[in-house]
Amino acid sequence: MKILRYISILLLLTVSYKTYAQDLIHKADNTIIQCKVTKISSTEIEYKKWSNLDGPTYVISVFEVSNINYQNGDVDEFNQQMQVIVADTISGVMSRSGSDLLLDGILLSDSEVLNLLGEQDYDTYLNARKQLTVGGVSTFFFAVSLVGDVAGIYGMINGKDSDAIVRSALVFYVSIIATNVFTPLMCVFNGIGNGRMNRLVEGFNQKHNKTMTFSVAPSLMNCEMPQLQNNYGLGVTLRANF
Repeated sequence: MKILRYISILLLLTVSYKTYAQDLIHKADNTIIQCKVTKISSTEIEYKKWSNLDGPTYVISVFEVSNINYQNGDVDEFNQQMQVIVADTISGVMSRSGSDLLLDGILLSDSEVLNLLGEQDYDTYLNARKQLTVGGVSTFFFAVSLVGDVAGIYGMINGKDSDAIVRSALVFYVSIIATNVFTPLMCVFNGIGNGRMNRLVEGFNQKHNKTMTFSVAPSLMNCEMPQLQNNYGLGVTLRANF
């Protein structure tokens, strides 16, 4: 019986620890976010969701928060003296510059993007930025590999001796491998990242401004021509949203 009692006490302590181990962000609209606060600045609070501590870092403006209850019992109070951007009242036009979003030409912070797009689209925004970063790095190494290709070809053509030609051939061989590796990475990550960013911008403008958007994309088309051996060809898809 004593063993069962000790086990019960241990389980209760474990449950109590898990219950109070997270930080609680109390927002001004009376909602509560269970999380782990990682950083606080004069304007923003960074946190990770308690249900996914290994997931992305979220950002919220301090002007949306009334207080934070930390896991150790400490409390931070915040004074809301600025009006926070509310998505339902925004009528500005969103645009993008690389991996950044702008509203009427003004660069948006991460907390403002979160407020405007909501958590689900904000996750898409963070993923798109990561993909564009990988795409940018791949583009850099792709350009370097192209320089290596040209240098290798030039060296093989103008080599003064067999050793120089062999070295140039080796440079060319390595550069060709690098080109073949970084070309698909550059295309895939840049394509997905840009596509996601563009959809976020188009979706926001459609919802809040009823603006017309127009996009062009390559597509694979089925050709109904029996005289052709290959019934598929490249085409262009035009899309307009009103």
